Amino acid sequence: MGTSAQAGRTKLPKLQLCANVVARSQTKYQEALKVLNDYIKASYPSKQEYDLDHIRSSFLDEGDNLRLTYEIENSLLNIKKKSDKNKYTPQHGQDYLELANNALKELITKTNIINKSSVMSQEAKQAFSAEYFDSMGFDELTRAIFEDLTTLPEDMQNGWLNSFYIQLGIRIELLVELYNINPSEPPSLDFLIDTRKQIKAIESFYMQSKNGMTPFEEENKPATAGRPQKPQSFIVCRYQADAQRAYDEYKKAAIDVNAQILTPEQVLEKNKDVITSATGRIALKPIEKAMSDRYKANNLIEDLTQQLKNEQNVPSTKPRAGRTPVPLPDRIKKLKKEVKQLSRFIEEELQKAENEGAESYTKTMLLLKKAERRDLRYGLKRQGVSPNTSIEDAITSNESKVTIKMRQELKEVDNQIDDLIKALNDIIK
Repeated sequence: MGTSAQAGRTKLPKLQLCANVVARSQTKYQEALKVLNDYIKASYPSKQEYDLDHIRSSFLDEGDNLRLTYEIENSLLNIKKKSDKNKYTPQHGQDYLELANNALKELITKTNIINKSSVMSQEAKQAFSAEYFDSMGFDELTRAIFEDLTTLPEDMQNGWLNSFYIQLGIRIELLVELYNINPSEPPSLDFLIDTRKQIKAIESFYMQSKNGMTPFEEENKPATAGRPQKPQSFIVCRYQADAQRAYDEYKKAAIDVNAQILTPEQVLEKNKDVITSATGRIALKPIEKAMSDRYKANNLIEDLTQQLKNEQNVPSTKPRAGRTPVPLPDRIKKLKKEVKQLSRFIEEELQKAENEGAESYTKTMLLLKKAERRDLRYGLKRQGVSPNTSIEDAITSNESKVTIKMRQELKEVDNQIDDLIKALNDIIK
């Protein structure tokens, strides 16, 4: 007799897993780019397409600078996080340092290109040389950014940054050397944290003065205090980099099994079913995803509304130190808007299916009801009870009226699913 397969979900082949990641990352990139294009058109309504292309390139260049500084800062932060949780491994150190090093090399290359063609940039690079940055701590760097960098013309800022990135490269090289000496331990956390703070200061400079944010985004920034909003150009560049990394992994996996290497667009077309799934385990259709998102948003609205009522009945206390949270009324308002948009999308999908005929409409209704069933079962688990308990047993166990009602709704949805399956079989016959 053969060995039985391990209980649980079937593990997909590596090539398929990589293809799923490519499909999802390509979709995220394309959707983010569409949003940026909409923002640019809203910002420059009278501009022609040729001008918009040039404007888009300029915003993406700024967004990419911010993305690269973020990648360095976040990679170093991740090493510290893994160390704090005692989850650090040599592989983490290698991956994060490589990511930081590659991002830094890109920044040096970009600033080098401008440096070669700009006399002002060359002069700034000479003026702000290695001696200028030598032994510069975080406080001194912050002061130098405020007093020197922000006051310079744009080309001279490039020379300053080029010189800074070269000095930062020496720091990253030292971290790599320390890693190579003892891969099992995170490289000098104090030095790593100080290096991370330095690149974080440059990231803040990009956010404030060269932030890649369109006029439309500037006009519609939230008025409330909170975490600074990242520009859409940064999001596009970040998703583009993620998509490229995913595609590189896919190509390696394809070569390993001697499979045909498809283009990113071909991979996306072939694996469209997985783009709405976070894990690749369950391939949700767009209408199922919308149903699930709407259910979660409604649950969160209930929780936040209750939290708001509780806060109003409690005397105000001194706020905790740290980032200013987004006020609850603003969060609730945003979620309600999201629910409205999702409901509109669901209605449009149903209308589209109805226009296509009885078979398409029945299939879409079946998807919708299955999503509704999944949400109700999740809701019962959220209430701390099993979704498999019968209504009679639940009543005997003195369950709450809320869960009893949910069970009745679940039974009704189950009956509707049975009716839809029967109707679909009749249509197909």
